Amino acid sequence: MRQREDLDDEEGGADAWLVTFADLMALLLAFFVLLYSFSKLDEKRFDEIANAFSTAFTLAPASGKASSNSDQIINPFPSSDPIPKPVPKQITLEELALMELKELGLLINGELATDIENGTLTVRREEKQIIIELRGDNSFASGSAEISDSILPTLERIAASLSKAQGMIIVAGHTDNQPILGGEFSSNWDLSAARAVSVAEYLMSFVRIDRRRFEVAGFADTKPLVANDSPENRALNRRVEIKLVPKLMGD
Repeated sequence: MRQREDLDDEEGGADAWLVTFADLMALLLAFFVLLYSFSKLDEKRFDEIANAFSTAFTLAPASGKASSNSDQIINPFPSSDPIPKPVPKQITLEELALMELKELGLLINGELATDIENGTLTVRREEKQIIIELRGDNSFASGSAEISDSILPTLERIAASLSKAQGMIIVAGHTDNQPILGGEFSSNWDLSAARAVSVAEYLMSFVRIDRRRFEVAGFADTKPLVANDSPENRALNRRVEIKLVPKLMGD
């Protein structure tokens, strides 16, 4: 009987060990299942992120043609800083003055087109001024500073143009190199200055232009356009110039 009891005790101990081992294996299995569930990724979210990176860093084809989905590029890391706008170029006073001078030249050429076509005057634009040049033989009798009636309508159109502009108005008289023999004026200096005064006074009398804008000068034969070596050239040198210097140029 004693031997039988010992065998029963040995069988019961073996069964207890198996139960304990089974419990341990179940715990280990549950632990690994739990770890796997923690490490499982959201496949849909992973695919979205992978596609975004792939599109953003895809190079254009060598042929230079954009890929079909180039207009659907998504920046996965958008910048919070706005794209800086280009700074517009600042216009200097000199550039502004040149623009004004060009506009005035076009205006005066348009308003005096008829006089330019018939040869009564010429208009030219130099570096800082517009010069309206009246032919002396058309404007005055020989040796005289009295303005011819035929030129008065031209002077009125010039005055109207000058009244629309700002700046200094310089009226300068010029003669040829032939000396004056008798008459009202003793020299070409006197004659050229008197002709410039006559033109300036008529311009001021026709329209209201501030007299302080005017400067008058006589240069005699000291500033010829061409050499005084023929009657034709001397006729070109007998002239009155009306120079308009825009305000920005004169400052």
